[in-house]
Amino acid sequence: MIHVFYTYLDQPQHSELLKKYTNTLPLVFQERLSKFRRWQDQQASLLGRILLVKGVKQLYGCALPEIVFGQYGKPLFKDGDIHFNISHSHKLVVCAITKNSEIGIDVEYQKPIDIQDFKFQMTDQEWQWISTVENSQAAFYEYWTKKEAVIKAVGKGFSADLKSFEVLDGTDQMVLENQEWQLLEADIDADYLCHLAASLDCLVKLISIQP
Repeated sequence: MIHVFYTYLDQPQHSELLKKYTNTLPLVFQERLSKFRRWQDQQASLLGRILLVKGVKQLYGCALPEIVFGQYGKPLFKDGDIHFNISHSHKLVVCAITKNSEIGIDVEYQKPIDIQDFKFQMTDQEWQWISTVENSQAAFYEYWTKKEAVIKAVGKGFSADLKSFEVLDGTDQMVLENQEWQLLEADIDADYLCHLAASLDCLVKLISIQP
């Protein structure tokens, strides 16, 4: 089971959230928060950590394990079999937590875009599908969130070659880094699209959190 905890940015509550939670966080994380210029970025980072802390406590009854960073900067727990990944877009923040399965999650606010700007990142087949389907915007966000979820699960971030694997209409699994990834949708909000990638076949449970 993958548990997806989620919440929304709230500008009127921003100062109160900082006051309530900042001093409970490691100094390194506090310093990172202080460097954000936009309240939205600061709160998104804070809420991601809050979701992780509350999620681990709710699921496993323990404090947050030590977080380290992989070769390409992916945050992960130093010890144990708990895996997590965090994403945010516009006002929505999500945190996926599970045991025994590598995971990645990506959420995107479905705002209007010019898909032509992303053509260079797509394979010929991906572009053929997205540019000719009736709803190109929806197809693009399906392609993007699935591809990002897999890249985040692998942990390679922006160093990954986006054309090294394909997302086509209805794709629910793929292979990257010699690992088969299952693709799952988290149906949280009609204005957003959210997908997960997992190394094991899992169910998804959504949990709303009020910080």
